Amino acid sequence: MGMMVNGLLGIPYIPIILALHEYKGFTKTNWITLVIFSLMIPLVYILQGSVRDMFVLCGLFGLGFPLIGQIREMYKEKSAGAVEPRFIIVFMLASVFWFIYGVVIENWIFIVFNPASIVILGIILFLYYKYKVKTAVM
Repeated sequence: MGMMVNGLLGIPYIPIILALHEYKGFTKTNWITLVIFSLMIPLVYILQGSVRDMFVLCGLFGLGFPLIGQIREMYKEKSAGAVEPRFIIVFMLASVFWFIYGVVIENWIFIVFNPASIVILGIILFLYYKYKVKTAVM
């Protein structure tokens, strides 16, 4: 039930996705990714047992690719870019709470994924402050 409610949090992103499409367009990879991740919530309820668990874990790690891309872009450009640190901090806190929830209910998916997410988000936050200071001085 918690995952379903959390999945519904994606609804406010629909106008953002539409604006991104209008502003810069989507590649074939963007469309494929959008379709796959849009199907995640219904598939979680259709699949059963360990197949569902592996699907969820793969999906969660798939969500990490854009974050890793953000790290790569920040490092390559040596710029903080359009990163919003408050969003990253909230995302990190959510990952901490999902990890705690995973430990309490003994859900290995949450126990495995969320520490990785916290590390990736921590790197983004570190790079933001590292490059934000440099761009502010210049």
